[in-house]
Amino acid sequence: MALENPNPPAQTSPLPERLPAAPAETQPSPELWAGQPIDSPGVTEPKPQKKRILGIDLARGFALIGMFTAHFGLDTSVEFADPSTWGGLVNGRSSILFAILAGVSLAIITGRTSVYSGQKLADARVKILVRALCIFVLGEILTSLNSYIAIILQSYAVLFVIALVCLRLRRRWLIAIALVWAIIGPLLAAVWEPLLEPFGLGVPMAELFIWGAYPVLTWIPYILIGLAIGRTDLTLRKNQVFLVVLGSIFAVMGYTAVGPYGELSSSHGITEEQFSQDQGSVPDKEIWKDFESMSEEELLALEDSDFGMPSAGETIAATLAAWDTAEPHSNTPFEIVGSGGFAVAFLGLCLLIAPFTRLLLAPAIAMGTMSLTVYTLHVVTFRMVQDHGVMDGGLAIWPWLITIIAAGAFALIWQNTLGRGPLERLLNRILLTVTGVRSRSKH
Repeated sequence: MALENPNPPAQTSPLPERLPAAPAETQPSPELWAGQPIDSPGVTEPKPQKKRILGIDLARGFALIGMFTAHFGLDTSVEFADPSTWGGLVNGRSSILFAILAGVSLAIITGRTSVYSGQKLADARVKILVRALCIFVLGEILTSLNSYIAIILQSYAVLFVIALVCLRLRRRWLIAIALVWAIIGPLLAAVWEPLLEPFGLGVPMAELFIWGAYPVLTWIPYILIGLAIGRTDLTLRKNQVFLVVLGSIFAVMGYTAVGPYGELSSSHGITEEQFSQDQGSVPDKEIWKDFESMSEEELLALEDSDFGMPSAGETIAATLAAWDTAEPHSNTPFEIVGSGGFAVAFLGLCLLIAPFTRLLLAPAIAMGTMSLTVYTLHVVTFRMVQDHGVMDGGLAIWPWLITIIAAGAFALIWQNTLGRGPLERLLNRILLTVTGVRSRSKH
């Protein structure tokens, strides 16, 4: 009688027809060589940040240098036929380039060519609002210094806020609205305040929106054009060339339309430095000195006086009649198209040459990476020297050169040692504190 095996063999599953091959030894992926973390379950690896576009920084740096030049008294009126006058291109056009670059920056911080949506876009809008508020406050602080410089930051901030409603628009719509507003904006600026004045209604912050150095109503096209440009892949050579060509066409159209010789400044124009002095703050004691010496009867008589100011109808007619110019700060459709086109072409040129001149033009590029800091330092130092007569008699060559050299050296040293500029670093910290999201924008 056979004995049963007390330990029967365990049941085994049939072998698969083909065993899985052992994993082949592979080289580490480029991400590992780059020091990026290996994917873990439930962890999404962040997308790598896009590189900074040097051409934008270069354009911003040149815009700063142009503003330095205008503020220190270069008053040349520009004509196409006379190359010796081309230095006057800085008047008015440097600030317009800044406004267009503001639109480009908005496009970059909201997704570049792929616009954010949903919560990501909402977060970006909050950050833009906070950024605009900080820039506006800084602008008010700089304005309180009573320098000759008309501060651009307040208009810059308001344009940021206005552009929020256009972030999702396609490029064709942004361009179309900008072109239409190039006519509507100056019209509104011409008729708005005079029409409301007879009813005792003023325009809130009229200087900021209508008749200041950088009136928001007529500057809206610049930031919209910049936003459309920022939605384009600016790293492609063909797009850079297209900006140069298209901008040049619009510049020629805008400037030559005002006269047969294509004058960029009319004989009754003013320079940016003169405009800044006219717009600068004046101490209250100087304004009221004459009024304090008047009798009560003389003051009562002033209530019915129009101080020689034109009526609403006369103001509108005079404004429309003065549209045949593209002079700096005229804010006419011709200036918007001409100077806007010039700024676009110049931006395209900077994008083209930046990769080949990054060492030669490193100081200007560094200035462009911290434009808020450099601009603020310029206003403060300008205020310190303006009362010493350095701006008398045309371009103050030595203060101008010292400012450019010092700004370039400071920006270059700071960038290579500490990275982000001091005010840019402070702004990023404020954004992080308020929104809880660190700004990752490279611009």
